[in-house]
Amino acid sequence: MKRRYITGISEEAELLNLTPLLDVLFVVLMLFILIAPIMHLDRINLAKSSSKTLTPSAMNEKQSLHITLNKDGHLFIGSKFIEKETLRVLLTQIHKTSKQTIPRLFVDMGASFGAYTETKDLIENCGFPELDVVVKSKHS
Repeated sequence: MKRRYITGISEEAELLNLTPLLDVLFVVLMLFILIAPIMHLDRINLAKSSSKTLTPSAMNEKQSLHITLNKDGHLFIGSKFIEKETLRVLLTQIHKTSKQTIPRLFVDMGASFGAYTETKDLIENCGFPELDVVVKSKHS
């Protein structure tokens, strides 16, 4: 009977072909390189902070429209509940009649990010170039 000694690298390991794996990795890399510039990212310009607490009257002197998004995803103008489609029609009319109006969106801290994004997109699609976003803390 012959004895075999382990020499370190088996015959199968020497024949392992890495070319298909590298091909797949390069294809994935190329997809990331091609798709990254196409992705749309929203950018929010933040105001410089100050030591003063801002009051609603001091926040903006221009005419504004107060829209509230609560934690349940419901929309309000002032204290009146409003449906999304009704809000879309109202915002479109307001934008046509008064170009100086800047919507101010008050978002509850418990509201979902998806509800915020839908509301922000709705306001943008009505033609408003600016939007003030105020996040309500749990203490206010």
